[in-house]
Amino acid sequence: MLEVIVCGINVIIGAVLVYGLKRQWRWLTDPPEWMFAFYFPAIVKIVHGPKHVPLFAYIAVYGTLLMSLACLIPGLINLIQR
Repeated sequence: MLEVIVCGINVIIGAVLVYGLKRQWRWLTDPPEWMFAFYFPAIVKIVHGPKHVPLFAYIAVYGTLLMSLACLIPGLINLIQR
């Protein structure tokens, strides 16, 4: 049951991030450079330039969403079979 809850929350977070990418939220597509120590898109911006940040963000967000769905589906199947 806990697995379903955690994976479900991750799916919701992934969906919100996909929505944020579609709406071009600034902290996702153009993060401030001072956040480089703890925020990966800021490192991408410093190393590869601001043009590449949305590409890396799309890869990370859709990867997170797919992994969360892959985590959620078996948990739901096990929950239904009980």
